[in-house]
Amino acid sequence: MITGKRFDESALNNSYFSFIRCISRYKHCGFKEENEVRIVALPTVLNETLINMAKSKGHTFMPEKERKYRHQNGHHIPYIELFNSTDIVLPIDKIIVGPHKDKETRAATLRVMLNKTNIEVTCSDIPYVG
Repeated sequence: MITGKRFDESALNNSYFSFIRCISRYKHCGFKEENEVRIVALPTVLNETLINMAKSKGHTFMPEKERKYRHQNGHHIPYIELFNSTDIVLPIDKIIVGPHKDKETRAATLRVMLNKTNIEVTCSDIPYVG
């Protein structure tokens, strides 16, 4: 909380985006062998104020992604589909299903989903503790 001082909103915005760019790349060195690539998608609610501000600076927005929900353990989990077209080819060679009590089932499900690709699906050797 800031009291008695005004804060610079543009500095706050710049700090936020710098933080997001860095934190999405952070990974503990113990997991280096995974050679993982992460995708960070930050949904923006496009309201009239934001749209007008962008227009005044000559910027435009992509259409908002539809928010979808899946149900898990009585909760609604929001998500967006990033790659929902069969025309998109992703540079994925292999998926390693991490430690989980049902990792073999999850791997089998992925194999069915990816049966028309050349993506290898394996299970991690790391034991599930839970």
